[in-house]
Amino acid sequence: MLTLSKFQQATGTSAALAGKWFPVVLAAMQKYDISTPLRQAHFLAQVGHESSGFVHVEESLNYRYGALLAMFGNRISQEDAFKYGRVDSGQNAHPADQRMIGSIIQPPDLTNSHTVNAPSEKGRHSNIGARRAHLPEVREFGCQATGSGLWVVQ
Repeated sequence: MLTLSKFQQATGTSAALAGKWFPVVLAAMQKYDISTPLRQAHFLAQVGHESSGFVHVEESLNYRYGALLAMFGNRISQEDAFKYGRVDSGQNAHPADQRMIGSIIQPPDLTNSHTVNAPSEKGRHSNIGARRAHLPEVREFGCQATGSGLWVVQ
């Protein structure tokens, strides 16, 4: 069973952050039946990665205009990338308009039941993907990495 102490150890968070997030994470794990050591390890690693160690709850979309075009050129026009992307110097210097960027680049299939594809909802979609878990978290929950990179229960 996941305890506050194990959560803090597995995630590498401070006592304050662990105290803040443990009840929320535990409730999510119970709600979505994340009950095996393997699933818990993956979930904690993924959420920890996506939140920069349980610090950020929104995605940063602080992209320079060139990076917007390179990464999302199929979803944003050059004009919008320059208008909403960050410009660091010159007479047109301005910060990124992260809400507008989010409303433009967020694909509709990443929204969930309480998210709308609008500027006020930038970066609030769930992004639990298939990234490989961090080894300390995996070991904490009794799992190991195989040579092929798959996690198995010991």
